Amino acid sequence: MATAIVLHILAGLSREHSNFVLVAIRGVVSLALITFIGSITTDTLAQKTLHENIQALLSDWPSDVRTAIKKFDLEPSLLEYVCCKPCFSLYDPHNYPYNGDFGCPPNCTFCETPTSDECATQLLDANANGRTKPRCRFFYQPLSSWIGRLLA
Repeated sequence: MATAIVLHILAGLSREHSNFVLVAIRGVVSLALITFIGSITTDTLAQKTLHENIQALLSDWPSDVRTAIKKFDLEPSLLEYVCCKPCFSLYDPHNYPYNGDFGCPPNCTFCETPTSDECATQLLDANANGRTKPRCRFFYQPLSSWIGRLLA
């Protein structure tokens, strides 16, 4: 499994090809274990029991590299914010009472001083389907999460 994950993440192997590598490695491991069982015992009942145990063990083997990455807990926990490009104000899309795809205001509401005008830069764009998406996103990994993954 680790080989397919490394090829996918570090070598840039496509998901389709990484899935093929996962299935191929599962086949090789299965064949190797079955051959090993055949070489250590001649008792057919013991071979059948061990073969069933191997199949049960390998049934949990993922066939998709995304599932394998989740099993290894390699996805970092990131917080997403909508960012205003001119003034760099951040808006948490989950903390605003706006309707639509992103729960942030359509325009930036940052004021440099209490008496100055709002930035008013447009934060969201509509795509061809009519759904809104942020013009600029900022991803942040909390320090406690980063340190925890570093030390794990």
